[in-house]
Parts: sequence; structure tokens; C-alpha cells
Amino acid sequence: MGRPPEADEESSHRLWQAWSSRVDGETTGLLAPTDYLELHRETGVPMRAIWNLTQRWAQYGNLTGQNDDDAAQVGDDG
Repeated sequence: MGRPPEADEESSHRLWQAWSSRVDGETTGLLAPTDYLELHRETGVPMRAIWNLTQRWAQYGNLTGQNDDDAAQVGDDG
């Protein structure tokens, strides 16, 4: 049977948009189980691909786009 196929480029972009809007401001990129189901319903991307891609994206680190010093300043200002 082999490994399931990866999501195609269009599906990956659709998933990225939906996922990144949900994790905006989060530092881990991890979501609640219901969020993964919502991503599946919204994008039509298979659950296995959603899990694999979002885990990979979350491993890249700070999703806010700020370095740790900038993030600390925002927290202090806020």
C-alpha cells in the first residue's frame, strides 16, 4: 500500500492560509483536536496530510515572526 501521498501545492496553500489564521499569535502552532477537524472540513485536505504538514510547520519555531526580544517587549507593552 505504501505511504499516503502528500497534499498538492494548491491544497497546501489552502491549508497554510486556514492554519496560519488559527495560530496567529501562538508560539507553538499546535491546535485543539476540533481545530484539526475544522481545517479538514474547511480545506478538504485529508486529516493525515493536515497533521503531517501542520506538525512540520509548527517545528519551524516562533510563528509570530518576532524574535524572542521583540516578543518580550510586546508582552511588556501590552
